[in-house]
Amino acid sequence: AEKQFRFRTYQDGTLRACLTTDFSPIDSTWMLNQYKELLPGCRLSHWRGDSDEIFGNVLIPDFVRHESDSDHGGGLAIGNSEIGTRRWFQNPFIFRSICQNGNIWDRVNGERFSVVHRRKGDIAEVLRELRIQLATAIDRDIPLAKEHLDKFLACRSFSLPAGDIKTTIAAVCHNGGLSAELSREVLTQFVRKESDFRSLYGIVNAITRASQTTDRDTAYGLDVYAGNLVRSGLNGFNRIVTRGKEMTTEDIKKVFGLAV
Repeated sequence: AEKQFRFRTYQDGTLRACLTTDFSPIDSTWMLNQYKELLPGCRLSHWRGDSDEIFGNVLIPDFVRHESDSDHGGGLAIGNSEIGTRRWFQNPFIFRSICQNGNIWDRVNGERFSVVHRRKGDIAEVLRELRIQLATAIDRDIPLAKEHLDKFLACRSFSLPAGDIKTTIAAVCHNGGLSAELSREVLTQFVRKESDFRSLYGIVNAITRASQTTDRDTAYGLDVYAGNLVRSGLNGFNRIVTRGKEMTTEDIKKVFGLAV
């Protein structure tokens, strides 16, 4: 059968989106109200978006820890689209307030809270079911955010090898498949803002600082990569360091897009 489409318009009649009849939007205002009710005292940060889609963080005040260099805390990275460009999703994340960065703990698909905009049945019943799913995901993700925060702070003890820091950063960027432009930005952010932290902690912060200089989807990918580095722990970091020691000068130049 041929697909049928509906036009979604703004109040002035201009076209907002052309979507199949299978698409069933989740109102972003309703979504945010659920977080407000389920997480009393939560705060929003890093909010980006417009009337069609939103992306940002829900901060959990009880998780904020006061450290010598900055406050650290945890929360939930969330996003939604009312025009079919993204699902409603949620991932635990942690942040360092001095640079307002955040790294996201991405997990296997089976554990991720991700709602497709395709639902049938009574809308009131559907929304009740979605609220139950969200509450279940929050109960699961909050402990994960706390666990990730502990691992993030532990990264300060994962020291970088002696020598040119550029080599290790090149290995980290190559491991993450970063473009030459992003790799240069990570190196720049480390040299300018994180050089006092010659550890995985400093590199992770340099990556999430770099994420704030790019577009939303690229930023999300960088934040997820930073989170994965934290989750991999000392053994994972040491494997990257070992690969860095095997890189030639030409290899390093290629990572940063420099003339060989």
